[in-house]
Amino acid sequence: MKKITLRLFSWANIIVVVMMLAAGYAAGINPVSHPYLSLFGFLFPAFLTMNLAFIAFWLFVSRIRLFIPVAGFLMAYSPVQWYSPTNVAEAPPEGSLKVLTYNVLGFHSPEHPFEGAHPVLQYIERSGADIICLQEYTRVACQDSMWNIVDSIYPYHASVVSQGYVQTGGAEVAVYSKYPITSYRNIDIYTRGNTVGAFTLDINGDSLYLVNAHLETIGFSPEEKQQFNDMVRGRKESGEMRREARTMVSKLAESAKVRAPQADAIARYISKHKGERMIVCGDLNDHPLSYVHHTIARGLTDCYRAAGRWPGFSFRYHSMYVRIDNIMCSEHWKPYRCEVDKSIDFSDHYPVYCFLYEENSP
Repeated sequence: MKKITLRLFSWANIIVVVMMLAAGYAAGINPVSHPYLSLFGFLFPAFLTMNLAFIAFWLFVSRIRLFIPVAGFLMAYSPVQWYSPTNVAEAPPEGSLKVLTYNVLGFHSPEHPFEGAHPVLQYIERSGADIICLQEYTRVACQDSMWNIVDSIYPYHASVVSQGYVQTGGAEVAVYSKYPITSYRNIDIYTRGNTVGAFTLDINGDSLYLVNAHLETIGFSPEEKQQFNDMVRGRKESGEMRREARTMVSKLAESAKVRAPQADAIARYISKHKGERMIVCGDLNDHPLSYVHHTIARGLTDCYRAAGRWPGFSFRYHSMYVRIDNIMCSEHWKPYRCEVDKSIDFSDHYPVYCFLYEENSP
């Protein structure tokens, strides 16, 4: 019986490893062709946790079988680093460029009422960033005298909104910069209300191509987000849970189908400016192991993977935790200290910032 039990657990561990690898490398699946299959990457943390549990199990039961989960981790090294990098924090060199990206939820958060100066504007004022990319930006909805202070710190700012292929009014994206913005436009995408902006900045006489992206949202209503929270916490009957889970999976798949061509459009823009200084920021609305994330990151440095630590969840709402806000850069820079800043919780996103140092700078 002991031999049979050990064999069963060994096979269970092998199956977990296979599923972990399949989820970890699911970024190669285009959601347009296989929308439901492309969602498999969402399960990577679950299989990762199971494999960790098997390490603890084999340590006490049969150390010779430790090679199964350990071999699994070695084969999954790349997706593990994409999902939860283990970099050692390094202080940024003097002269580094601080870049910040933040989905500000339209400057409106029913869950966080406030009095006095707007919390987001206060955060921007003290951020010390050189370039700030904002998503779900609506300045007209935020009438606050602190804008005068923000404008004095960031004398150059511009915003864009999608013009073509939009089903509803697109949400603005904006850039606030200490450096001149010489041009800006939107990158045409098909969307139900999101925007990708292309900005050109003058950084000490050199052009910087900056993409500020807010890709297709999943479209969960507040009620559906609450339902997801209830499911995670086991507050639903099994039949009701299955029905609601099917609806949510369907929405995930449909939004992934829309985001994939949006990512392709950004990748074409990046390819067009290959060899130029480039930074891509924004809310991609997809996880680090997705087709969208890897398509945009191809040819760029993912700053969080290069200089971040642990999963770094930038989106938090009830029981939904995922890193969907990103900063990527061309090979001209080396990233330092890429962090999710949890010092402000006004929005359903946390800001993400990174220091970029141009290694051949004087």
